[in-house]
Amino acid sequence: TVRVQDAFGASAIRSFSVTIAPAFTITTQTLPAGTLGLLYETVLSATGGTAPYYWSIPGGAPSGLQLNQFSGVLNGVPAQSGTFTLLVTATDSLGQQTTKQLTLIVNQTITITPLTIPNGSVGTPYTQTFSATGGLAPFVYIISVNPPGLTLNSATGVLSGIPTQTGVFEFTVRAS
Repeated sequence: TVRVQDAFGASAIRSFSVTIAPAFTITTQTLPAGTLGLLYETVLSATGGTAPYYWSIPGGAPSGLQLNQFSGVLNGVPAQSGTFTLLVTATDSLGQQTTKQLTLIVNQTITITPLTIPNGSVGTPYTQTFSATGGLAPFVYIISVNPPGLTLNSATGVLSGIPTQTGVFEFTVRAS
């Protein structure tokens, strides 16, 4: 309630109310990394303001990605690797805007060579080096199951040892 009085003692009173809404902010803190050529999807979020929100990236999304202006979903298949700085804008239904700078890292596709490896013999030392390209070194190599007598060095990608059993041993090597 506000009351005002003039120099002659006349006064007026009027009551008001004000609603204080939470600050309108983009609450997304980080964007998950993507991989070149693989499906990417994340949802941006905000709080405060008056829903619904309308989303945009004034400078545009990286090649192959698009932002749905109504849902805040950033998705697609990245067509370029690198580190991208996105200035994301959310506008509420009353026209209030908030912006936030977010970083999106799109990694290169990691490939492992060689495509095939030579056979070994029981009791004879065996060595095979796996190499990763793409992505960002250093790499960590993981094997699904070690063939009997052989081990994979997770830092160097070298599979080595002395085979102890005959047979066909299938395994998968992953580099990350």
